[in-house]
Amino acid sequence: MEATVTQAQLALIARLESEQGGFGEKIEAHSVARLATFDPTPGNASITLAGLIPAGAILLGVTSRVIVANTNGACTSMSIGDGTTADLWGAALSTALAATTTNANATSNWPTPVPAATDVVITANGGNAFSLQVRVTAHYYTISAPTA
Repeated sequence: MEATVTQAQLALIARLESEQGGFGEKIEAHSVARLATFDPTPGNASITLAGLIPAGAILLGVTSRVIVANTNGACTSMSIGDGTTADLWGAALSTALAATTTNANATSNWPTPVPAATDVVITANGGNAFSLQVRVTAHYYTISAPTA
C-alpha cells in the first residue's frame, strides 16, 4: 500500500519542524542514509545496517538507490527488511544501477512508532550479490517531552 502525503500535511510538517512548544517539547524530522556495500567475489548474502532507525522514532519509511550495480548474475534481485521480515520495505527489488525504492515497495503500512533501535537488512535473492552498493535512507520523526 502506497502512503501519500498532501500539500496541507507537508505544510503542517514544515510548521511543526520549525516550532518548539512553550515548555521545550518539540518534533524533528530526520532522513539518515547509510551505504551498504557488498564484497566483490564471493560477495555477500546480506548486509546489515545496524540501528539505522533509532529507538523512539516514528518511522515514515525506508527508501533506497543502487549506487553500484550487482555483478553476479546468480543474484536476481534484493529485498530490504528489518532482520525479522526480510521484505518489509521491498521484495524482488532491482539491483541495476540507479534503481530506487519508495514506500510504494513496502509490504507494511507507515508511519509507525519504533520502540527499539531497528536494523535495516539488504538481502541478495538467488545468490550472493557481488560489488553491489545500495544507499538506504530511513525517514522518521522524533519527539521530545516538555523540559519544564
